[in-house]
Parts: sequence; structure tokens; C-alpha cells
Amino acid sequence: MNSQQWINRHVILVHSLAIALGAVLVSVGAALVGRHDTWANVFLALGTTVSATVGISLLAWLFGLGGLGMPLGADSKPRAFGLVDIHLHVGDERFYEHLGSATSVDLFYNTGRSIFGRYMNHIEDAIRERSCKIRVMISDPNGCAVKDDETREALCPQTNIAAEIDDVTQWLESLGKRLRAGGVKGGSIEGRFVGSPPPCSIAIVDNHVLRFTPYLPHMHSAQVPAFDIENRPGGLFAHYKSAFERVWARSGNSVFLKEDFSRARRLEKTG
Repeated sequence: MNSQQWINRHVILVHSLAIALGAVLVSVGAALVGRHDTWANVFLALGTTVSATVGISLLAWLFGLGGLGMPLGADSKPRAFGLVDIHLHVGDERFYEHLGSATSVDLFYNTGRSIFGRYMNHIEDAIRERSCKIRVMISDPNGCAVKDDETREALCPQTNIAAEIDDVTQWLESLGKRLRAGGVKGGSIEGRFVGSPPPCSIAIVDNHVLRFTPYLPHMHSAQVPAFDIENRPGGLFAHYKSAFERVWARSGNSVFLKEDFSRARRLEKTG
């Protein structure tokens, strides 16, 4: 029996040992806090990454998902619930290429600066060409995600969250002005602040497919797994869509941008 065959036969044992190694690294890091903070951060980050990655790999094996970062087989149970892809890192952003041809987009982020910085042109194209309706929720710049040092560092380490939120709001406001000046035929864009720190990011395109990225403490979103989910009857999609709608309904008093280009067009015609 070669080493690969042995691993295949003892996959749970192998994964358990790797998770234990991650736990040991985290323990060493915790013991170093306050004495050697640099090394503490190294051990904590390494241990958390090892444990999370191996844990997800074990779940994938248990549920028959096959290789992570690749589309799931059509006959797998997770696929039946709508889970179509898992990415160990959010570096795979092919999902966001759908934005340019969408008719509705819902976005929920801590700041969203990375996505808006890369794909604002796609969003603009969707509104101009498809009369897309865009809804955006990001953290309140006056909320605890920004004001509380411990919360801010856990949510997004070594990041100026307030500055990122300011960038995004300015970009969206500039987009609204460009679209008004360009006389677009329809579509809308509305942005709202959320008071409590978001536990995840959710991006929904055309009420058909979404990307869910859970936030892990003291790790950037690009370092954690992301899940692509299709809208299927009785599947996972409805849970995340419902969560977005509940937060949206509760943030109605925190609107920072609201542009309805269809209404503006109608007013021009009646005027």
C-alpha cells in the first residue's frame, strides 16, 4: 500500500491530526500574546488558516464534494441544494463578471472597497444597458465596526475601515451623478448603512446565483473560503436571500444614496 492509498483509507485520521496541528499553533500564538506580538500573530494566523482549510476539506470529503475550488458534480447532495462551487480563497472573482449583464444586483459587505474598485464599470454598464436595479449595504461609518478598536481589528485587520467606506460612498455618489448626466433609460441604485458589524458578505445576481463569504476573526475576506450558490427550490439560496432582505428592511433609516433613473426619465417626459 502506497502513501496515497493509506491517506485515502485514513482520511479522517489525517484531517484530525492536521486540525490538531492547527490548534497547537493557535495555542502557541495565544501564549505569545503580550510577550512577542509579531510571532503571536504569525502563529495565530497560521494555526487558524490550517484548521479552517483542513476542516473545510474534511467536510467536503464527508459530503462528497470532491476537490475544492472546482464545480461540484451534478449528482452530489450539496449541488442538489444549490451549492455549485467552493473557493478556498476569494481570489477567484469570475463570479463578479456577471455583474455587467445583470438586471438586479444585491450587495452586502463590510466596506466592499475591493469589489467596487474592480467592478464599478460592470455595475455602470448593467444600469446603462440593462436598467439594472442595484442595492448596496455596507457598514455604518459611525457604527462599532469602525469606532470600536477590538471589533474593527477582528473584522478587518490593519485596515482603515472608515476610509474604505468613505471611498465606496464617494464612488457610488459619483456613479449616480454620471448616470443622471448621461440620461440613462432606467435602473436604480440605493445604498444603506448597517449599524452592526456584518458577519459575512453576500452578493446576489439576478435572484439566481449568489456568493456567500463568511468572515473569520482577524482574517481578511480574501483569505477565507467563499461559496457560490444557485437558486434552487428548497435549497440554500433562500436562506441567504432572506437574510439580505431582513437586514435591508431594518436599515431603511440609514440611506446614504438613492437614485431612481426610471423615475427621473418619467419626470423628464412629463415635464
